[in-house]
Amino acid sequence: MIKNTPLHIKRALNYFLQLFNGSITQSANEYTLVFNSSLGNGKIILNALNWGVYVFRLDMFTNSPLVLNKGSLEHDALELLFISNGTIDYTRDDLAPMRLESYSNILSSTKSGLKRSLQLQANKNVSFTYTYIPCKDFFISENLMGNAQHYKEFYDLLNTPDHKSFMHVGQYSLKIENQIKKLNKTWNNPAITRLYFEGQFYLLLALQLSEYKDSMIKNHPFSRSEIKKVQQAVDFINTHISSPLSIPLLCQHVGLTQTKLQAGFQSVFSKTVNEYMRHVRLENAHTLIATTDLSISEIVYRVGLNSKSYFSKIFKEHYGVLPTEFRAYRKTTSTLK
Repeated sequence: MIKNTPLHIKRALNYFLQLFNGSITQSANEYTLVFNSSLGNGKIILNALNWGVYVFRLDMFTNSPLVLNKGSLEHDALELLFISNGTIDYTRDDLAPMRLESYSNILSSTKSGLKRSLQLQANKNVSFTYTYIPCKDFFISENLMGNAQHYKEFYDLLNTPDHKSFMHVGQYSLKIENQIKKLNKTWNNPAITRLYFEGQFYLLLALQLSEYKDSMIKNHPFSRSEIKKVQQAVDFINTHISSPLSIPLLCQHVGLTQTKLQAGFQSVFSKTVNEYMRHVRLENAHTLIATTDLSISEIVYRVGLNSKSYFSKIFKEHYGVLPTEFRAYRKTTSTLK
């Protein structure tokens, strides 16, 4: 069922299989466990990357309190944990227990031999992304690739002079949350999916490391409740993109002032609210043109715009071609295949 799987990945998969039962499917380097047991229901997606790096994403509803025992590390490692939804109690041998809330970014330089565990609360939805990076192997790989000087700053930063483990609980981050969502995209070709995932993973790693570095020099401008409201606005835009949208409507829906909402979008996306809405409309239109036979006029309506000429103008500004030219190109390439 599971072919050509590295030993450390087999161990992780066997642990979750014994805990949840369920069934595992494999596509290239991605393993998906779907389960519905007395402990809860949901799925775990594990991606194995080069140099011993792996990422797993858990999304489940718990039926009872649940402890995920991550055991002791065989090697010094950089561990990254981001909580997308729910509350998790984190314990480690050398630290007092800590409670982690949604949108928290945790960066841990963990020494070999230390035991860690995550406790999930009963009758709750929980979603998190965990990344394991073996420091020595990863640093050697980047050294061979000529990138050592860029990673050494973080490698040294996270390895304290007295060789103790390090833990950073970061500020609430929507940038990281939205980057994690991009990891879920798949393509028909497993090789393309793997390349896409690896690219998005390195962007995620950059954001998580940058959040740590930035937190050392500036305070976070938003409270956790405000961050959640900005995310609610993002979700509302994505699910109602075909409807008339306005900033006052969004503010009324999520309970933020226009000033705070604009500041939130600038912080997360480096865009105003209107710029973000236009970006989502263009991305949706691009997908519809590429994957459907809908007319351009129908697509304009589907993405919440009224003017076909305006749509053509902003589409060309963004993609460098007119919508009709892009469709013609797609049809030509499809015919050639």
